[in-house]
Amino acid sequence: MKKILTLLTILIATTLFLSACGDEKEPTADTTPTESQDNTGEDSATEEPVEDTEKGTDSTQEDDSNTGEDSATSKNDLNINTKDQLDLKIGDTGKFDTTIGQFEITLDNAKLITDGLDGEVSQLDDLILLDITIKNTSGKTMLLEEILQSTVVKDDLESTGTSNGAEYFDSVEELKGEIADGEEISGQFITDVYESEEYYLAQESGAIAAGTTNQVIWTIPVSEIQ
Repeated sequence: MKKILTLLTILIATTLFLSACGDEKEPTADTTPTESQDNTGEDSATEEPVEDTEKGTDSTQEDDSNTGEDSATSKNDLNINTKDQLDLKIGDTGKFDTTIGQFEITLDNAKLITDGLDGEVSQLDDLILLDITIKNTSGKTMLLEEILQSTVVKDDLESTGTSNGAEYFDSVEELKGEIADGEEISGQFITDVYESEEYYLAQESGAIAAGTTNQVIWTIPVSEIQ
C-alpha cells in the first residue's frame, strides 16, 4: 500500500512539473515573432518614403536644367537686329541686316516684258525687269552675287518666288563682282513671273525662317509698272 501511495505521489509531482515547464515556454514562443514583425514594419515605414522623396527632387532639378539648355535660336542669336520693312514701294530703299553683312537696296524702277528679251521667253507667263541700286554698309568688301542670292520676286507672298536670271540675258546689266564698303552700284534684276495684279520683291522664306536676314518687301502693282 505504501508503494502505491509513493508512486502516485511521484506521478502527481512529475505531472505538475511538466505542466509548469510547458506554461513557461509558450509565452516566449508567442512574443518573439511579434516583436520581430513590429521592428520590421517600423523600419520599412520610415525609410522607403524618404528615399522616394529624394529621388523625386533630383529628377525635378534635372528636368529644369535640361529645359534651360534647349533654347531655340532667334534672330538676336545671329545678330540680326534691324527691323523688318514690309510695305516698301518703287523708289524706296530697304535696309538689310544679314549674317553676311549689312547693305541697302533701292528699287528704282520696274518693267514687265511680255514678248521675251534677247531671244529668250519666260518659262512662266512674263518677265519682270527691275532696276536696282545696292549700297554696301557692312564695313567690309562683299560680293554682289551673295547680296542677291536670297532675293526673289513673288506674285503671292506665300509662294516660293523666282530668283535672278540676269546672267542669261545679254542686254541686262548684271550685278556681279565685288562691292567695297560704302560703294553704290546700280544694275538690273530679271526673272520669270506668272501674270498677276501685283508682284513682291522680297527674301526667300527659307532665309527668313533660318533667321539669316530681316525681311524687306516691296509691293509692285502692275499699274505702276512701265
